[in-house]
Amino acid sequence: PIEPKRWQPPRVDAPLPPATEVSPRVISLPETGEDPAVLPDGTVVTGLADGRIVKVGEDGTITDVARVGTGQILGIEVHPDGGLVCCAADDGLFRVDTDTGKAVALTTEVEGRPLVLTNNAHVAADGTIFFTESTTRFSLEWYRGDILEHSMTGSAFARSPSGEIDHLLGGLAFANGIVEHPDGDSILVAETAGYAIHRVWLGGDRAGQADVFFDGSPGFFDNLSVGPTGTIWAPVVNPRNPILDALLPRSPLLRKLVWATPEKLQPQPTSEFRVLGFAADGTITHHLEGPGDTFGFVTGVREHEGRLWLASVERPELAVVDLPT
Repeated sequence: PIEPKRWQPPRVDAPLPPATEVSPRVISLPETGEDPAVLPDGTVVTGLADGRIVKVGEDGTITDVARVGTGQILGIEVHPDGGLVCCAADDGLFRVDTDTGKAVALTTEVEGRPLVLTNNAHVAADGTIFFTESTTRFSLEWYRGDILEHSMTGSAFARSPSGEIDHLLGGLAFANGIVEHPDGDSILVAETAGYAIHRVWLGGDRAGQADVFFDGSPGFFDNLSVGPTGTIWAPVVNPRNPILDALLPRSPLLRKLVWATPEKLQPQPTSEFRVLGFAADGTITHHLEGPGDTFGFVTGVREHEGRLWLASVERPELAVVDLPT
């Protein structure tokens, strides 16, 4: 059951710049992925729905690296000291040795309770791991319930190298992507169901304060990453749903009724390919579109050597596109 909260969706903050059309090349996976990462030697890795982490060759070769947790691997990051950090949606935050395949749980609970939906992570140069918990109410299987309920139980945390957990930001409607700002002075956090990206300051006079980096998105943001020249990449996994936006400020009973209907009658996601790139000041510098029937529902994006690697939690594929010059 859901306990909906009223919420007024913000207007779309500004029109997007004209889109640049790109043509993704698709590489098949044995299961759905969610986020790609690139090892120091250029090898692309991703996590799968069955808990595996695999290396993905451009020729389609799949090599198992490790198995983590019991279900979908979401965010995956390269640790500066070697290996990977990954978010096992149902099990917590893990570190993986890519040579031995050994996975070690770093954090499985916060504030005296188990993590419910661990989503995305970022590892700073000093070993601090920033990560998000999308919701305390729903597992990944029922994530649509959290979007519909809008009870705003998502959070962003920081784990120090010694293991202490700091609660950076709470009250988020499906906390998702997290990445260090290119200036190194703050952390950016995507609020999927809030159509926003927030900024949490790490030091100086503003340490601990939060403000909005980008608001009024035309769709749902997912994982965040930063490219080698400082572009902040944010996939728009789906456009806004007008039915959902109309229901959110109205009587919660309406959304309870929607949730009680068969899933096929509820507001549905679409297969869209849209990725935005931001400058450090929040200006949109890239607006990429592609054929959604070829590859869509983009949840993760990673820039490497003039190309973008993309993943989708809804499709058993990775995609790669050349960055427009």
